Amino acid sequence: MPNHDAESLKLLLPDVALHMESEMIRVELCEQLHLQAVVTVEGKTVFVTVTLNDGFRLVIKPAVPGFNSEVNWFRWHHVTNPHNGEPVTMSEIRASVELQGSELEAEPDTSLISFGVDAIGMKQLISKALRKTRTHLGLRLVPLPELFATKPIYQSTPNKEST
Repeated sequence: MPNHDAESLKLLLPDVALHMESEMIRVELCEQLHLQAVVTVEGKTVFVTVTLNDGFRLVIKPAVPGFNSEVNWFRWHHVTNPHNGEPVTMSEIRASVELQGSELEAEPDTSLISFGVDAIGMKQLISKALRKTRTHLGLRLVPLPELFATKPIYQSTPNKEST
């Protein structure tokens, strides 16, 4: 009888596990960080596109090898809490990151650089990725926030002239 943990889910239902992990990524990027990001899941292919300034974008793909040649976003490891000695399960995102070129170029999907990144969450992963692009390419890039259509904080009313 298998354990009821993340590893068992990844073995028995790899497509469900990948969809669940991808949804966790989407929630962090779109609902918590409020970034312009799209998570695309097409069968066994999954990737995230994060829109950056000046027409650049990060394309992020999971890089944790799984069962039967599947890929996963999260790597799980067990550590011991140094304060009380209890075992703690921690997750880490492992991904390959590609910086794609500006829309101003003739080839908008041109890859400028690609590399691997490990992080505890997408916020840290994006920060590490942007730091690498700045170090190696000299580009100062930032992720663009979601655009919200909200009501104005205040409304102006036309002045009524008194007679």
